[in-house]
Amino acid sequence: MSFFSKLFDLFKPKIIAANPGVARSSRADLHAAILALNSEDKPWVVTQGGPEKADLVAEWKMTDREWGNVFRDVKMKQTVQILIKFDDAAGEVRSVDLTRTVKSEFGQGGFSYDNKTSRGQSMVMHFGAGGGTEMTNPVTGGVVRYSFVIDEVKKPLQDVITAHGWGWRGLVSGVL
Repeated sequence: MSFFSKLFDLFKPKIIAANPGVARSSRADLHAAILALNSEDKPWVVTQGGPEKADLVAEWKMTDREWGNVFRDVKMKQTVQILIKFDDAAGEVRSVDLTRTVKSEFGQGGFSYDNKTSRGQSMVMHFGAGGGTEMTNPVTGGVVRYSFVIDEVKKPLQDVITAHGWGWRGLVSGVL
């Protein structure tokens, strides 16, 4: 596969098939398993409902009392919501990312404010060694490394979904 083929392949919707040989769990069991991923020591949370009639929404804990300070310390300006919708007929979970970037500045020239929103699949690429920020987990007190990239949220979701016999379809556009 050429470099350009690989590059343009990144812009296709991400489809992950269910784990082979695994019987599909009921929607209720899958729903409960996804919500069971929630933990105080993780910087993200899955909640019920949301925009575009989503069944579930996964997002960073930017407003959480403990985690909010961590996000301020790393100067995170981008929020991402992963909207999740169950498609019972297809046996898959559809997802779309809503990304919002807010930037405000005060200075001699006055005040500027910029708010950008995008919809689709968030793509993050890392180059070079290392990656992430080593910090103290505000809940457990242990030292952890977080990059605060969307895959730190998506990967556990995808693993649980495919382990329950459902597929994952990341939508680039269209109706959730």
